Amino acid sequence: MTPHIDDLHLIDLALGTDHDPHLDACTRCRAEHDQIREALHLLALSLPPIAPPPALRARLAAATAGPIGAHAAALAALFGRPEPELRALLQRIEHGQLPWTPMLPGIEHHALASAPGRDAGLFRLAPGVRFPHHRHLGEERMHILQGSCSDSLGVVLAPGDQHSFPAGTAHALLTHPGPPLLLAYVSGGTEFTDLPR
Repeated sequence: MTPHIDDLHLIDLALGTDHDPHLDACTRCRAEHDQIREALHLLALSLPPIAPPPALRARLAAATAGPIGAHAAALAALFGRPEPELRALLQRIEHGQLPWTPMLPGIEHHALASAPGRDAGLFRLAPGVRFPHHRHLGEERMHILQGSCSDSLGVVLAPGDQHSFPAGTAHALLTHPGPPLLLAYVSGGTEFTDLPR
């Protein structure tokens, strides 16, 4: 007589970690397996839901984001420039052909021509880097292309997110683990309040 599968092995099988040919032939073990599997599914539903922290959502979005070239239309609207021009700019970034100017350790900048009294460009920040505390002299609008970050006011941003900071806003940014943070911005001016000396 074939021995039946013990309870611990049935739990492993119900979790989907293995398969035992005995289940195909034994109706008793198959029925117990199905009962355990249903109980395990119901157990998960009995737990209270837990909302993940916003930074986890941002890190997940950053890790699964598509190519940065998909942001061309959003950048055309942000910068008020033709979409083909922005698509070409994003292709240069993807191919490592865009010149970056070092600003601080782990922070690089690429300026774009903008209207008088406005700054526009791109920042690239390494993971885990803090962008210094600063105050916006005019409104700043930004669009995240890659990576994710949190700011000192509690705003969490991931690829595709757009955010506007009114004039007078003072904050710092902290990049999350994962790919480098790439962000596009248009600003009415910035005053840094704690640049390293």
